[in-house]
Amino acid sequence: MMKKALLRGAALCAMLIFAGCPEEEPKPEPFTLKITGLDALETGKTWGVSLLSETDKINPLAVGVPVGTAPNITFTFRHPASDGKMPNYSKPFNTRGNYRVALAMVTLPNIDDRTVYFYCDESKKHKVVSFPTSAPLPKEDFELEEED
Repeated sequence: MMKKALLRGAALCAMLIFAGCPEEEPKPEPFTLKITGLDALETGKTWGVSLLSETDKINPLAVGVPVGTAPNITFTFRHPASDGKMPNYSKPFNTRGNYRVALAMVTLPNIDDRTVYFYCDESKKHKVVSFPTSAPLPKEDFELEEED
């Protein structure tokens, strides 16, 4: 009787060892985008990037957090916070799709004071980018957004 209990216990231990512990879900990795050829900005200004749908140039779907300094900055994308402008650092953005890319030179702390450029093709029309992408975008391919 004791042998059977020990054998069952040993079998149970062996099962647990081979089954292993449940693996933690990997944390989703946010999309990144490198923009090259950016100017160094004066104190109080920064570069920002947003991803927008193909039909909306106002409401960002993702907000890029700059990592590094000019001239080549990599932006890590997060979902927007409730204000729609600042990133929600706890929500990485990694939804595959085609997006318009808006590059902004922003004056801090008033992020509404900004100059916005859109990624464009040779004919100066907004060009969508398929994400995820590893290809850097040169600043020279961004055009100043004219006021409507």
